[in-house]
Amino acid sequence: RKLADSQLNTYLRLIEESEKGIIICGPIDQPDFKEAVLNFAEATGYPILADPLSQLRAGGNQHVIETYDTFLKEEAIHRKITPDLIIRFGAMPVSKPVLQFVKKCKQTNHIVVDGGSGWREPAGVSTHMVYCDEAAFCYSVKESLTIHENTERRIWLSLWQGMNEVAKQGLLTIQDETGMQEGKLFSLLESLLPEKANLVVGNSMPIRNVDSFFFQTTKQIRILANRGANGIDGLISTAAGISASSEIPTVLALGDLSLFHDMNGFLAAKMYQLKLLVLVVNNDGGGIFSYLPQSAEEKHFEELFGTPHGLHFNHTAALYGANYKKPETWEEVTDSLQDWVANPDFRIVEICTSRSYDVKRYREVVQLVSREIRMMNDGE
Repeated sequence: RKLADSQLNTYLRLIEESEKGIIICGPIDQPDFKEAVLNFAEATGYPILADPLSQLRAGGNQHVIETYDTFLKEEAIHRKITPDLIIRFGAMPVSKPVLQFVKKCKQTNHIVVDGGSGWREPAGVSTHMVYCDEAAFCYSVKESLTIHENTERRIWLSLWQGMNEVAKQGLLTIQDETGMQEGKLFSLLESLLPEKANLVVGNSMPIRNVDSFFFQTTKQIRILANRGANGIDGLISTAAGISASSEIPTVLALGDLSLFHDMNGFLAAKMYQLKLLVLVVNNDGGGIFSYLPQSAEEKHFEELFGTPHGLHFNHTAALYGANYKKPETWEEVTDSLQDWVANPDFRIVEICTSRSYDVKRYREVVQLVSREIRMMNDGE
């Protein structure tokens, strides 16, 4: 579906008049969209807030901003970075701070482009719902757009790029961690994956850790996930199907409860001798709830939300014929992944962490980033 001329003129006027625009790309897996939206960003001068499932974090582009989930937590900067136009493609991003930020932009023109003719607008603030192929929208607008060299647009883009770089340097300090901490695993993952790979990510903390710690890469890494209320169901089978249908190495990163819930999906990996690496972060329960307010209710928290199980997955590996590793140090984690890249097979690598320590270190890193972002903006 393409834009009518009357629609095109409306959006051209909005973009040409809006010097402080942002593009938000949520989960979308359309083959020609990546090139289209990057060219669109170049033409408009707008930054792109790129969800990991947008496929825009592979390749490297100066318009792509990937640390927004962290620096948007610093509400003191919201007034300074409030845009006059938001253009959104795909489903709403994983990031809660993005949703909260968008909801606060009540005076901002907000275009939601949905090629599926749906209503993927949970923020409730859109001013224009556009039922059009996402790539076609980008190409149509770009071809007719007239924007002259503009200092304000350059300053606006530089502001977002600067915050992105400051946040990235702060988030990279998680790599100094010596203990087993889940954020560090996802921060190291890009460097440990092969040049081409499918990365299938579980719900709850894994997808949020990818959002926070998996930055742009020149590698061709395709990130996939089952999102939604029942995204945990069939997760392992999804990864097995991707592995079976692709010659590219496939890595599944998930939590212990997700693996426990869906481990019968490993039968496919056994039957078809798939080359599938399973990275399971075992923090003995539902790690995401330790980040939420109910974690303060100590009396019933563990029973109702933490749900510790005391399980390890060496017996699961034996049941389904998988190679099994349980690294105790980061050197052993690196060795395990590098060995799999060199000798791919069906393998489960279990990384044990502490829920309370995971939260503590993550919050320390976020506080560091917030301080740096405040100092950056106070100095301008």
